[in-house]
Amino acid sequence: MTNRKTLDRVRDLVPNIRQRAENAERQRRVLEQTIRELTEAGVFRMLQPRRFGGDESSPVEFFEVVRAIAADDAGPARRLSDRRWAEPAQRAARR
Repeated sequence: MTNRKTLDRVRDLVPNIRQRAENAERQRRVLEQTIRELTEAGVFRMLQPRRFGGDESSPVEFFEVVRAIAADDAGPARRLSDRRWAEPAQRAARR
């Protein structure tokens, strides 16, 4: 998947993320459905090297995706910026 495709997929997800934003705020966490959708869109693999199955995107490309998400819900975008959170969240979404 190209980086442009990842960005396009995320832009398609933004309305869903926006709809869940209030519920996520009430629960004070990023909802599992949002994590699952971001995982399926390839967001968590963007910075991962190709030799380990990732897309090896540049930080600029990654933060374009983060910015697209942040336009409607800063919670997931803020968490994506923190790799200590992103990796465990992605593993949990696979279950």
